[in-house]
Amino acid sequence: MNNMLQIELWRECNNHCKFCYLQEENKKQSEEYKLNAIKNAIKIIKDNQTWTNYDSLGLIGGEFFQGQINTEALNKEFFSMFVAIEDQFLHSNIKHFWLTMSLTDTQHIYNSFTFEHFIDSLDHLACIRSNKHVSWKDKENQDIWICTSYDTIGRFHTKEAEETWKRYMKIIKDRSEYIHTTTCFIITQDLIDTYNKDKDFFNKFREEYNTHIYFKCPDIGCNDKTIEDFIKRTKLNDFFPKRADFIKFLYDMAE
Repeated sequence: MNNMLQIELWRECNNHCKFCYLQEENKKQSEEYKLNAIKNAIKIIKDNQTWTNYDSLGLIGGEFFQGQINTEALNKEFFSMFVAIEDQFLHSNIKHFWLTMSLTDTQHIYNSFTFEHFIDSLDHLACIRSNKHVSWKDKENQDIWICTSYDTIGRFHTKEAEETWKRYMKIIKDRSEYIHTTTCFIITQDLIDTYNKDKDFFNKFREEYNTHIYFKCPDIGCNDKTIEDFIKRTKLNDFFPKRADFIKFLYDMAE
């Protein structure tokens, strides 16, 4: 079937990517709002009727682990949602689980609970370490994905943020071979220039982080009316690619 139910819990994000609509729109949302959003998601996930129409679940923010669940009540409710997901996953109602994360600032999710602990929790959900006592109907057809993004311009405001992203990707790679990752690149002129300097850039990237790569076309989003307005606001002069370079890049990627 491969029909995905995607749940956006909230739009609170601390990344402030220059090209993102959340750069202008993002607002810190209240604990009450987030608790209600999680409870509503749990209700949907627990309802077996949901999975007569869908067999995949995607969770998106904003973000989850930049302080968005940093109270005891939010933390408890958030991971209660994962218990509900695990139950549907192990009953094969959810065959594919997609979690979107920026991986730029997740040092302590709540108190001493770290990103490593969270990956171990997903590890358990994937039955990597618990497969001796859990039986799935069709385990070979189930998978878990962490979806993230990497851009050579506009995403990382500091070198530390970029290094944090790289470190967390390596944690996923080293800690679990069964959790898949996929990385989105916006096809900017800066990315094309990076590729032209090193034609093996994407092959090295895939190998280093054991990730799948997909591309997204750049756009002005909903904050600007023209490309000129976008560049004036963001100061990203190398965001939109030259036509000839863009077409050549697409040909190269198709080979």
